[in-house]
Amino acid sequence: MTSREVNNESPTGSINGSAVIFQQTDLASSAFPIMEEIRRQGKLCDITIRVEDSCFSAHRIVLCATIPYFQVIDYSEESPEWEIVILNFS
Repeated sequence: MTSREVNNESPTGSINGSAVIFQQTDLASSAFPIMEEIRRQGKLCDITIRVEDSCFSAHRIVLCATIPYFQVIDYSEESPEWEIVILNFS
């Protein structure tokens, strides 16, 4: 297996037969800022959170990974536009 560095700040990769293997040790610390930018651009958002008169686009996978409330919601009914309404917010 031959390792090669993509560049100083990128993940490292290696080629093993026909498979390319990438390794990124700082994924946890670098993933959320990237997901935040994708969300701000409105890309790949699959849920809307509505609180009073404000709406926020989000990624269900991020909400489920970070907030237990979103883990218990039944997402078995696929919908292109999920919306969660938060009532009595104070």
